[in-house]
Amino acid sequence: MPGKRWIVASTIAVALFYGSLWGLAEATAGHILHLLRIPGLAGFIMFPVGFFLMRRAFSRSGRFLAVFLTSWIAAGIKLADLFLPGADFLAVWNPVQAILLEGLAAAGILLAARKIHLTAAQAILASLSWRLAYFALSFLWIELLAAGNLFQAGPVFLLRFLLLDSLANGLLIYFIMKMRLPLPTEKTTKLFRRPALATALLIAALAAEVVL
Repeated sequence: MPGKRWIVASTIAVALFYGSLWGLAEATAGHILHLLRIPGLAGFIMFPVGFFLMRRAFSRSGRFLAVFLTSWIAAGIKLADLFLPGADFLAVWNPVQAILLEGLAAAGILLAARKIHLTAAQAILASLSWRLAYFALSFLWIELLAAGNLFQAGPVFLLRFLLLDSLANGLLIYFIMKMRLPLPTEKTTKLFRRPALATALLIAALAAEVVL
């Protein structure tokens, strides 16, 4: 039986791999989606991507902790933009906040369901819950910094963000989960737990985040 330290170390390695992969996706595909300047498009597409990767991290490690860590690592990669000259705090923090809330929503739903396969209603709830939390936190930024945020987009966008996008996102996640993916073998599980592979992917994600 593997010891507690080995379990924690392997969980971190798996989360580092999938979190870095998520960060790389955000730095590349997410960057392109933001350039299109369509409100809500990046979050609409990237949340299913992030959920898929968090779910894979859970299935590879068997630990709910991996879901949290995967989102924290992806958010940390995005946070690297703060160290760039002329970085706008809120422009960086908004996607970081979204990723962290997505991680909490995914972990909460998976933990409550106690299984890796969710119903359509549970997938929709995961999508709705992080959006509601993001919506609520936007009030905080108004009060603290008098900053612009998603409320400036108008009521039509807000209703779409909370209701229509949550429904479509949840259904997309549900159908992704219905896809028959190969089960992790002992060989591939060991591969994803290798710190060297995860570290290399982390470096690639950070480089893409800073350069793009």
